[in-house]
Amino acid sequence: MKQINYILVTGAARSGKSTLRKKVLQKYGLNGFCTDSLVSMLMHAHPELGISFEMEKFEVMEKYVTGLLQYLNDSPVLLEGIGISAKNWPEYKNYEDIAMIGIGNCGISAAEKMQNIRKFPSYNEWAANLEDEKLYKLCERLIDHSIQTKIECEKFGIRFFDNSNNFDEVIEAAADYVYTLTRS
Repeated sequence: MKQINYILVTGAARSGKSTLRKKVLQKYGLNGFCTDSLVSMLMHAHPELGISFEMEKFEVMEKYVTGLLQYLNDSPVLLEGIGISAKNWPEYKNYEDIAMIGIGNCGISAAEKMQNIRKFPSYNEWAANLEDEKLYKLCERLIDHSIQTKIECEKFGIRFFDNSNNFDEVIEAAADYVYTLTRS
């Protein structure tokens, strides 16, 4: 089996994708890229470049992810963030040296997710500042997205890591799995 150079991580917002990327870098020294950075760049540049970009329509990012895959180097890199979806696996797998994993919170309640967001804000936190009612509804949508991601992963035989319980241990296991993919 050929060495895997691109590992795509799919999952809902606030599901642990960036935490996994940081863990893989810290533990194994593997490079990573967060497509959220690309979204931020496009959102700030869109007036000058004439890009029409709506916050709720992240599907546009899928073509940028494909572009990244065409121009990255030959050392292993983990890509995570907006625009990476298991539903696009049939297209992505045309690259011989690629793998995908999913990550999410399927077995957690919206109230628990909300508590976790308030207790453990991420480095680019945006959700913790929402009012309780809006954050609760967001948490319900994020859990639904995680469930849909898991279903898509199962459909395509993609390994899915549910970190609803034992978050740190599941992230550690996912990082170890990513590393083994790069050593095939």
